[in-house]
Amino acid sequence: MKPHPEVWLNKIKLYCYKNQITKKEDIIEFCKSMIHPSINVSKANTFEEISNTLKNDIFFISFKHSVKTKLQKLKFDPKDKNYVQFINIFREYCYEAEINNKQKLIRYGSCITLKHVATGKYLTSCDLQYKTGSKRSIVFASQALSKSNSLWIVSCDQNNNGNPIIYGKSEVYLKKNKGILEYLVISNNYNPLQLEIGK
Repeated sequence: MKPHPEVWLNKIKLYCYKNQITKKEDIIEFCKSMIHPSINVSKANTFEEISNTLKNDIFFISFKHSVKTKLQKLKFDPKDKNYVQFINIFREYCYEAEINNKQKLIRYGSCITLKHVATGKYLTSCDLQYKTGSKRSIVFASQALSKSNSLWIVSCDQNNNGNPIIYGKSEVYLKKNKGILEYLVISNNYNPLQLEIGK
C-alpha cells in the first residue's frame, strides 16, 4: 500500500475501472481485501471511511512525521532558477503531511517566532537598553524560546490585517508582542549594523 491513503485509493479505483470492476460496492470490497489484516477495516462501508481508518493507523501517522521532518529541512535557494521543482516538492510534502489548513498561513497580524536554522536560536528582545548609541531596547539571538520576548506581530504600513504574506512581494514589519507600539529596526549607529527596537 502506498503511504498516503487517498493516493492509494485512487490507484485502486483506476485499476478496477481498467479491469471492468465498476460497481462501487465491489471496488470497496476489493480495496478492503488489499489492506493488511492488522488494520481493521471490516466496518468501513465507504471510501471515506476506509481512508479515515488508514489515516488513523500508526503507519501513516509515522509517515506524516517523517514527511514533516523533510519539510523542515527543505530549503529554497533564490539562485536556483528551477523554482518550479521546489514548489512541486513543497506542495507534495504539504499534501503527504496533510498540512492544508489555511489558518497556518502567515498573515498580517499573525503572531510568530523567528528561528535561525543553522544555530537554532530565536530572535528575541528584552527590556534592557544599549548603553551607547540609540540606547533603545536590544535585540539578540536567544538559545531559549521566551514566550514574552520572542513573539513578534507581522505588521505593515497599510491596513492589511488578515491578508496572507506572499514571499518576495509583501513588505512587512515586526512589532513587539507586548501591547507596545515598538518595531524592529536596523540601526546605523554601529558598523556593522545592529538590530534594535524603535517606535
